[in-house]
Amino acid sequence: QINVRDNEPTTLQFQFVDSDTDEPVELTRFVITVFDIDEQIDPTIQNERVCVDVEGVYDVIAAGGSLNEIGSLEAITTGYNEESVTIDLVQESCRGGEGSSYQIRSTRPGWLCDNPTDPLDLSPVSCAECDACTEENGREQYFPINRDLRAVMFAYAGPQSSFEITFEVECQAGEERCSNDERLRGRNFIFGGRSALCAWPTPAPTFIDWDVCSGTDQDLEIEGAEILINNLNGQGPDEDGENVLRYHDVVKNAPGGQQIDLVVSVAPNSDYYLAEPSSNGKWEQFAQINVRDNEPTTLQFQFVDSDTDEPVELTRFVITVFDIDEQIDPTIQNERVCVDVEGVYDVIAAGGSLNEIGSLEAITTGYNEESVTIDLVQESCRGGEGSSYQIRSTRPGWLCDNP
Repeated sequence: QINVRDNEPTTLQFQFVDSDTDEPVELTRFVITVFDIDEQIDPTIQNERVCVDVEGVYDVIAAGGSLNEIGSLEAITTGYNEESVTIDLVQESCRGGEGSSYQIRSTRPGWLCDNPTDPLDLSPVSCAECDACTEENGREQYFPINRDLRAVMFAYAGPQSSFEITFEVECQAGEERCSNDERLRGRNFIFGGRSALCAWPTPAPTFIDWDVCSGTDQDLEIEGAEILINNLNGQGPDEDGENVLRYHDVVKNAPGGQQIDLVVSVAPNSDYYLAEPSSNGKWEQFAQINVRDNEPTTLQFQFVDSDTDEPVELTRFVITVFDIDEQIDPTIQNERVCVDVEGVYDVIAAGGSLNEIGSLEAITTGYNEESVTIDLVQESCRGGEGSSYQIRSTRPGWLCDNP
């Protein structure tokens, strides 16, 4: 993210260098995306402009597609959707000299609440999701905000070690207001690499001939693990330490006798709320985490070296979620678990292995109607690109039936 003051256009150079030597490094076939190109409700007060010289650019991708494939800047922007940014091919460079450039302009207002937080998730934002939008202020007319229409991705074939982008915030509200109004202190431009403007292929998994139930490379054992820190998201029961839940020495057959800890933390851009802090930690021989009603959370589980805190990569290991049940009236409380498909080799339920049987239904309700259900959903657990396994409880349970 870079902040630019009103009416002070700037051309920035982006260069790739070796982390150790600072020497330039040439890349090939890479992309840069500028996101969230928007403006004030009154665009004469503030509107955003971005300029990229044509030289070196292999392709331009907007919400309507690829310039190389479709052949028209209008067709991939306002011709695709009138709310899109505009892109003009101008017969001068971004600095006004010889050459040509792509000049992008905002066309619709935006607020902080619609800024993307994940480059691969440019899904629409509704008025209900934006604290800047209420019936009283009349801003609902600008929603939903289609964030993909406010992003442009540039593809470079290379080889090259640098590129330039010119950013500008135009203010036409008069010198006094543009210079002195404390609310008009420029705007932020956000940029990154790959974005949801392309449907990126999922890399084909490396085939591993593994009968999961015949054995693992590393076995996780929670029952004998010491809890070093129990303060997930800073909600206790420990009153100090990192905001994590850390289990010590959980891999008993680690290579070379290495001690490995399992560190549980709240994933970036996720929240976590609990009902009872003392429930976090362990239950009998299991790890246990408490989650408050209607507050879904995504947790990250990481294996680290007990001494150095460096991440440790494991191969052929399993994780099991137990006791997925609900209230007698499931509308009061029912449990759901979601795991992204990426990285998962197999799913095993009471009815067997998904790899062997080939059907999620066959290993769950098709095996026994009292089983949990598992659905393959064509979106990630957070609602973005990808796919996920979504598990739901189907039968009531009590403390006495916990394993």
